[in-house]
Amino acid sequence: EEEDEEDDAELLLQGPVVSPAIVTDADIPQAQRVWVLMGGDVDQQDVSIRSGLEVVRKLGQYADMVPEPFLLAPPGAGYMERKRRGALLKKRNEWLSFGYTEDDLPDELQLESLRMVEDSGVRPEAEYVWAMPLSAALQPNASTIVDSCDRALQLATTSYLALPRLDRQAVDVRHEVQGELVAGGIEGVGQLWGGNHEARPIPPRLLTLEDFADEAAAAGAVVFIAMQGGMAANGSVQAVLEAAGVPFTGSGAITSMACQDKLAVAEVVEELQPQGIDPIPSQVVVSALFEDLARDEELCVALMGELRSTLGGAAGAEVPVALKPCNLGSRLGVARLDTPQDLMLYSQAVASGAAYIPANTLSVPHPRIPLPGAPPPIYIAQFYVVTDPIYVRPAASTSSSSTSSSSSKTASKTASTDSPTTSTSASWQLDAVEKVVEPPAVEVEWAGNQKWVEVSIGLVGSLGTVEALGPSVVAHLHPSCRSQEGGQGQEHEVAMHLSPVPASVASAECCEVARQRAVIVAERLALEGVARLDAFMHVETGELLVLEVDTLPDLSPTSPLYSQALYSTVNPLYPGELLRNVVAAALEAAQRDNSGTTAEALLGDVELEGYEGEEG
Repeated sequence: EEEDEEDDAELLLQGPVVSPAIVTDADIPQAQRVWVLMGGDVDQQDVSIRSGLEVVRKLGQYADMVPEPFLLAPPGAGYMERKRRGALLKKRNEWLSFGYTEDDLPDELQLESLRMVEDSGVRPEAEYVWAMPLSAALQPNASTIVDSCDRALQLATTSYLALPRLDRQAVDVRHEVQGELVAGGIEGVGQLWGGNHEARPIPPRLLTLEDFADEAAAAGAVVFIAMQGGMAANGSVQAVLEAAGVPFTGSGAITSMACQDKLAVAEVVEELQPQGIDPIPSQVVVSALFEDLARDEELCVALMGELRSTLGGAAGAEVPVALKPCNLGSRLGVARLDTPQDLMLYSQAVASGAAYIPANTLSVPHPRIPLPGAPPPIYIAQFYVVTDPIYVRPAASTSSSSTSSSSSKTASKTASTDSPTTSTSASWQLDAVEKVVEPPAVEVEWAGNQKWVEVSIGLVGSLGTVEALGPSVVAHLHPSCRSQEGGQGQEHEVAMHLSPVPASVASAECCEVARQRAVIVAERLALEGVARLDAFMHVETGELLVLEVDTLPDLSPTSPLYSQALYSTVNPLYPGELLRNVVAAALEAAQRDNSGTTAEALLGDVELEGYEGEEG
């Protein structure tokens, strides 16, 4: 009996017997699906595709992320449309070879008509989106992606016996290669074909934007907007996603529409002048005026004098003018005009529907200036801020200059790892691994007579808690380092972004003040997710002259946002972590109640052309 009592006492000390926990599917962390939407303006689609593929590549490193590519079908794409335009171009060349002039050609053979892609005229939610495998997205441009999807869909819906002989041979070769890969133990090959390596690949699908949003909501996916311009820049895509309740990256529809309009941004920034943030003086130029400017030199002289007087004040006679479309980004159609002849050449290019202005056509050397296919109704002329060029060259391998050495020491910081990691946390906060990351050593040459430098500042975070990256300063490769190939066409300076800003250009304290002012702009414009502020910074005071705010920044491999995040002195991040934070901000925005109310309250006093409120 005493032994039984001792055994009972031991059991009591051990505590109650607990049955094994039952693990349900809800307890297992699920990978977050991220639908990367590419596309946009015809003139900017290539940048969008590079950005989207980079997002897919970087997020694909993580086990808790499943990125999938999608493409908003570009207007004028497809085999039949391209065949029709090719036939018209051939007919045009025949007419010209017979001695006809450009004015004698019918409207459908005019170069402007062949370049311009007509608007489909359908509602945004009725636009088409391609859901496609990654292999279809690995194409040079949007047109070839559409062709690849069309062909894959045609092969998938045609029986083997009905295929042409060459297509049947291609199917046979594919089966043979897939069989060899499976026999060699290549893991995952069969999964691409539903587990059966002899089955055909899953074909692309064509669905409307509204169906795309509904399917994303049902799948619990986050839509990563990697588009450039077009329907995403004016808020149309965001409005469709908001109506379906789908989390998406970037700012909402109202903010996107406001930031696309440079005049609306200037109106908001003007309120921030007491805080050291100023807009650049601007004046509207109606695009219909280019027809007259292209023919009338006296009109060009008069308008150039008016713009200089209005924008330059007392120094107006000597001030260059920057001319650009009012609602387009990515430096499309942006030109520096120093003389009335420059204005006339620019007007002739726009009026004739030219695709670009050739390099070094204007009085000051410049690269090729791409022009929009369909000129927008409004352009703006701005005061051109003259800066001293910043030249960089790689530092000597044996020793670096004192400038680059001090810059490197200032920029040393810690960053967390970018290796694939599985996390059960909803915010995906990775375990930080301390690692010193230093920028490459460079030698910097800058006269410093002009105290303004052009900078770019990345903005990342949720609404009201946006953090500023960077800044990075616009620099140029030193003339001694440039290739001599290419002749006179390569005399212009190719811009690059230098991050962090060298100490010989601006102090760390000045850059910190500029960052804080960029956050003020982000809060006033209700920016969230990821955005980019382009401005001129005063190297002594950190004052900002705002150029534009891009709610769809370039995220291609050469984007300055990656280097800004890597060398940040506040919260350094590798590129993959930066994109994860953008996805996390999208999920946080989706959980907020009345997420659109805040942006509408902040921007309600700004006139937004075409916005009709909640019902519209």
